[in-house]
Amino acid sequence: MYISYSGYTSWYNCPLSYWYRYVAKVTPPEFDNRINMLYGASVGKSFEHFYNQKLWRSSTFQEDMIARVPRIVGDIINEETAPGKNGYINWVDEKANYHCIEDVIKDVQDAIPRGIKIIKLNRLVGPEATSEMKLDSKVQGHIFGGRADFVIHRVPPHNDRVILDGKGSKFRDRYTDKRQLRWYAMLYKDRYKVLPDKVGFLFWRSEPETSIDWYEVTEADTQALRSAIFEAVETIENGVRHLPIAPKPAREEVVSFFPAQPSCDCKWCNYLSSCEDGMRYEKNRGKIPDPDSSEDAEGIGVESVVTRS
Repeated sequence: MYISYSGYTSWYNCPLSYWYRYVAKVTPPEFDNRINMLYGASVGKSFEHFYNQKLWRSSTFQEDMIARVPRIVGDIINEETAPGKNGYINWVDEKANYHCIEDVIKDVQDAIPRGIKIIKLNRLVGPEATSEMKLDSKVQGHIFGGRADFVIHRVPPHNDRVILDGKGSKFRDRYTDKRQLRWYAMLYKDRYKVLPDKVGFLFWRSEPETSIDWYEVTEADTQALRSAIFEAVETIENGVRHLPIAPKPAREEVVSFFPAQPSCDCKWCNYLSSCEDGMRYEKNRGKIPDPDSSEDAEGIGVESVVTRS
């Protein structure tokens, strides 16, 4: 079985959503306006070029990167709205962060010099510096998959190994999950037999001095995560094994193994209109309290080393 961080979190947050997406592979009934991911994806792709194409070798690399932005944004729009992707672009959506492509391009271009300052300040260069590194690991007949945004063996005086995940949101704490960093650290250890020295989230919209939240990951962290993944895999495989392939299982059969877990995240789910529990939760949100998230369950076992906020 193949399982990625996104697949694991889908199962962890709502097994029924996992069933729809990864097992039954149902085309979502809800189309997704992809405007709000354009900034982060475009900045990330720009700095993927910086590292993997070694743009820093050119004396005009900053100007070259800025000039590439319109094409990068256009390519990402084409990719996200391609047939079968279930994405679309609606500039007049009131929930959209941008209302024209020119504003996206300008924001991404403005991020380039700031991102270069972040790299210089944090010395994110070294003999090994790669973007979008595939870290898939074969474990007991399964594949734990993942691509790390940036894996860097930094130059002295740091001389350490770091993994960074880039974030494009204005809201630093809303879309981060320390479990994601533990996932990459676990896969890195499987490949290189050593944990990274630090992991962190890189916030492209922040000023260089406050742009990275660093964390340390321990052996205990990765062992706990690995155990949780195996437990999830066993539960998923057991459910798949007991559900018929044909005829198509009834919804009652599916939810007996892949129950819905309604939460405040239901409003973002592309399968919401197909989920009775999620629709009921959304309809009664004023009467049903949101699940308590104050304990930060996904962050258990990950200790902050330097949190610049």
